[in-house]
Amino acid sequence: MRRRPAPTPAVVPTETVVAFRWPLYLASLSMPFAGIVIALFLIGSDSKPVRGVAQVCLWIGFLLWVLLPAFLLFVLIVVALTTLSGFLSGLAPFEF
Repeated sequence: MRRRPAPTPAVVPTETVVAFRWPLYLASLSMPFAGIVIALFLIGSDSKPVRGVAQVCLWIGFLLWVLLPAFLLFVLIVVALTTLSGFLSGLAPFEF
């Protein structure tokens, strides 16, 4: 009589839970370049929650490292132009 092979248990895929989610977010906030680097390491993961953390870290890094300086530069240019306009209008005599 032949013996039957033992049944193999069904492999149930489980979602990986990111235990250090908030420290990664705080690292992204304090050092935006670190958020981009963290995202590059985690974005290739097969786990959906890990990819979600990577996307959030990437957005935080992008917003703080690219968009915030661009917005501040825009505000600085607007303030400089407004100041220059006020200065130049004060120099010219205003006559009707």
